[in-house]
Amino acid sequence: MHCQYTWHTMSVEKAESAAIRVVWRGPVFHYDLRWYGSADFIVPVWWIGLTHRETEELAHTEVFHPTAVTGDVFHWLLSLVGPDVAGRLHSLIETEFAVQAATAQGAQNGGRDGRRRRRRTSGRRVAVGPD
Repeated sequence: MHCQYTWHTMSVEKAESAAIRVVWRGPVFHYDLRWYGSADFIVPVWWIGLTHRETEELAHTEVFHPTAVTGDVFHWLLSLVGPDVAGRLHSLIETEFAVQAATAQGAQNGGRDGRRRRRRTSGRRVAVGPD
């Protein structure tokens, strides 16, 4: 009897290389959601890690390759973490996208006060939730 195995390896980049990174601290888990998507990434991907709040041990990770369908990320999160956490994380990423868009627009306009703003090379880390 011959068995053939196919191994798939997935490499997730460092948190610092994420274009978007949001964290929500829930009562049981910390949810770390990252968007890796830029000219440097061949295949854009969402990554989420769930860490036990008490032990700080990584409990679960998932990756998601989005399509052009609106709402894909929310539906993916909904199936993983339920409606409350999915809504919180989705709200955080929408806010972060808006902040980054405003920052990019300000950089294109040269800033209101005429000073040049330093451009970020990596995603900001946004963390919210009860401590």
